[in-house]
Amino acid sequence: MIMSETYEKDGIIYFKEPYKTDLWEWLDTHIGVDTLFVQNRQALDNDVIYVLAYAKDKSYNAKLNEINQSRKDTSLFRGISEKEVCAID
Repeated sequence: MIMSETYEKDGIIYFKEPYKTDLWEWLDTHIGVDTLFVQNRQALDNDVIYVLAYAKDKSYNAKLNEINQSRKDTSLFRGISEKEVCAID
């Protein structure tokens, strides 16, 4: 997965341009961290998302949630926890 240019501020990794990716591949590679994505910009394939930012690690998930609540054009995906991943057969 080749990502677009990013920068970090206060534990949040931001993309300079929205990053188009497969939802399930993204969640699989970003275990435990929340993701901020562009709302209502899914392509015909609902598995495609446009990521704006994600938490550097799970301790910054609350900060990302605050950012999401201050915007009207985004939604938040909760990261799959390590325990949930281990429970999947």
